[in-house]
Amino acid sequence: MKQFIAFSLLLLAVWSSNADANLIVNGSFEDNDVRANTWRWFASDKVNGWQGSNLEIWNSFRRVNAVDGSQFAELNAHGQRGRPFTISQIFDTTAGQIYDLSFYYSARRSNKEAFQVDVEDNAAQSIFRQIMDDHVKGRWSYFSTQFVAFSNQTRLSFSSVFPYTGTVGNFIDDVRVVGAQTVSEPGSLLLALISAAGIIWLRIKRKVVKSA
Repeated sequence: MKQFIAFSLLLLAVWSSNADANLIVNGSFEDNDVRANTWRWFASDKVNGWQGSNLEIWNSFRRVNAVDGSQFAELNAHGQRGRPFTISQIFDTTAGQIYDLSFYYSARRSNKEAFQVDVEDNAAQSIFRQIMDDHVKGRWSYFSTQFVAFSNQTRLSFSSVFPYTGTVGNFIDDVRVVGAQTVSEPGSLLLALISAAGIIWLRIKRKVVKSA
């Protein structure tokens, strides 16, 4: 029985790890080297996973600490005066599948700061759009929602709203997109495997008892 329980737990661990896998690359902005208590700005092509405008990455600077890891991004970044900021990432999805989107955000200078989050399919058709305008300076807020993918690739974008073109505002951290953990085909398959393993274990046990 111990062997069966161990095998079942192993199957559950494998399925859970796959279901929880973050589809966003570098969602906590940890891949760039930024010294503690400092910040640096990077062109988006220098930040793993992301594209679009420049990004400012902070490492526990000015008493602001990351939610996940030690670094986070400022959307209104250095080096792009006069234009709004947008960063985005494209990730693989399955049409019809439900996904969980979550991230943390905070104000840098003013509680009036705001940005827009967009989820679009590979034809730029909108799936989800919301303006995040409830920032609090010095405190991280958490946002989560679900969306249904329309295509085999999906784009997530963050765009500055206020300040629209200014270079101060809108901290973002721990961006995640994961497959919703519903009992669908993978879950059903897992349950079937566990049941089959139980049947096999019982047959083996009976054979051992008869042999004895």
